[in-house]
Amino acid sequence: MRKIRVLWILPGIEENVNSMVFSRYQISDLKENEIEGKIFYFNTKIEIQNLRNEFIRYKTFIKKYKPDIIHSHYGTISAFLGLMFSKCPYIITFQGSDLNKTPSDGFFRDLFGRKLSLIAAKKTDKIICVSERLKQRLPKKLQNKTEVIPFGINIEHFKPINIYKARKYLSWTTDEKVILFNGNNPKIKRLDLAKEVEKIVKKTIPNVRLFVLEGKTNPEYIPFYINSSNVLLLCSDNEGSPMMIKESMACNLPIVANDVGDVAERISKVNNCYLVNQNVNELANAIIQVLKSSIKTNGREIIQFQDLSNEKILLKVKKLYESLIC
Repeated sequence: MRKIRVLWILPGIEENVNSMVFSRYQISDLKENEIEGKIFYFNTKIEIQNLRNEFIRYKTFIKKYKPDIIHSHYGTISAFLGLMFSKCPYIITFQGSDLNKTPSDGFFRDLFGRKLSLIAAKKTDKIICVSERLKQRLPKKLQNKTEVIPFGINIEHFKPINIYKARKYLSWTTDEKVILFNGNNPKIKRLDLAKEVEKIVKKTIPNVRLFVLEGKTNPEYIPFYINSSNVLLLCSDNEGSPMMIKESMACNLPIVANDVGDVAERISKVNNCYLVNQNVNELANAIIQVLKSSIKTNGREIIQFQDLSNEKILLKVKKLYESLIC
């Protein structure tokens, strides 16, 4: 039996290595596990000439490749355009901001993007949402063909490292408390709130520092930043299934977060982690409790119990592919 031939669609350009990182990882792992495929990068820059060129390029590509399945790893315009010329089963993975409201994108761009996501969702054969909460943003009739499959974690890459060893690698001092914050989309992630939280915590713990990941860090180094930190802060307006939460759990880093995406589901049984309201005082107080506590977290144990390793997730995706071509 020949391998399933998949065409994966990603928005953006191939050269931007920090874009769609987790989609790229999943695709790479699938290609190493009996799935054949190619990636088509859709440059979704909103210009008539650009979209026309991409449209023609896609038509030529799909005609030549003849995939068994097309899998768009995002909604909005790339998923909508991906449906053109499709004569095989079509899947969309919704990741968060393609269904959630993102007013920081501007009213019309935000509305237009979500409308295109829903139009594409109606015409697709199967839908993947990375969290149950994201699935609930779809109309009821579309939820029947939707599966919740978050991105998996490479638990061999994300694992506990001695904090002194990790800080030595990054040339960080050992006498400070570090609040780690993923600010790759500062308006949605609410960097403004994170900075206010830092100010409040400093009044009690003067040697605290907020360290912001801005989305430009080589993914290979992320475990060192996680293991060099004392607590992860998440205070976003909305999320799909934030990978930083799962990565921090795998490294046994304490977490303070508000209830967005699947965060509550992930950390509900993790020691020394707090789920609070999106309020600077509540977030700061929770961080102070974590920094003063000697309780160790059991996030790595829980993440494995929740079947979120890469291997478990890949099996679910492969099973979905097989169900569409049998």
